[in-house]
Amino acid sequence: ITRLGSKRFLSSRPGHSPQASAAMPHVGVIFEVQRVETRHGETVSIVGNRPELSNWNPYDQSEGDLPQLVTGASTYPRWLMPAPVWIKFEDSGEQTPTSTPSSDPEDTAEEGCEASATADASTSAGVIIVEYKYLKDRRQLQDSGPSIQWEDNIANRRLEVPREPGSIWIVSDPGFNDCSRSTTVSRATLVEVLERRQNLDPEWTIHRNEDLAPDDAPEWSGRDTEDVSTPGRSSASHHTTSTIGPAGLLSCLAPKP
Repeated sequence: ITRLGSKRFLSSRPGHSPQASAAMPHVGVIFEVQRVETRHGETVSIVGNRPELSNWNPYDQSEGDLPQLVTGASTYPRWLMPAPVWIKFEDSGEQTPTSTPSSDPEDTAEEGCEASATADASTSAGVIIVEYKYLKDRRQLQDSGPSIQWEDNIANRRLEVPREPGSIWIVSDPGFNDCSRSTTVSRATLVEVLERRQNLDPEWTIHRNEDLAPDDAPEWSGRDTEDVSTPGRSSASHHTTSTIGPAGLLSCLAPKP
């Protein structure tokens, strides 16, 4: 079981009011896989038992596009998310949603698919349970193979996330269909998230600087602020020099069309 912890950044989904977002805080998770061998045209995505992970349905886009991982010449065969997926809190009596795809006959995760990380804050507020798997999307390939290739040799991967608003964590799995080594979990600051995106796509730094007004550019000091747990504005240029809201963070981190 992966146990996650704190910091303060949130995101509001398009169409949600600030009041709704404030009442429904989020936890950010960046997933990555150290080794996924793919063919040209294949992409790597993640599905799971949360609405933000398409409720195990890779064809359902009612909650938005399927979360995707990316790679590049300098990172392949490592695939990673360029920005966090923001998982909403449910009600205080939240239980583990019903899980579906699991290859394990006893429906329990293998030892290598479980991991733990010590949280800095108390978990007395409860936890969010996340089960997930990676998949290869082959729908752009013109062959007779399956359109979706699941991790069918392992049981569901499993996360246990404390209900602590705004935390951001990096979850690193060893490989596709691979639980032979332990999953690692590390806390991420806003600075680290931005640096990871810059290393993945150096040209993004230019785009980010263009999106930020010179007089309003945030100070990327990594210091916690009290008001960043409040849903941010839709444009990063509206933020002050001491804070940047989650919507601004996602606006900066979102890939350019």
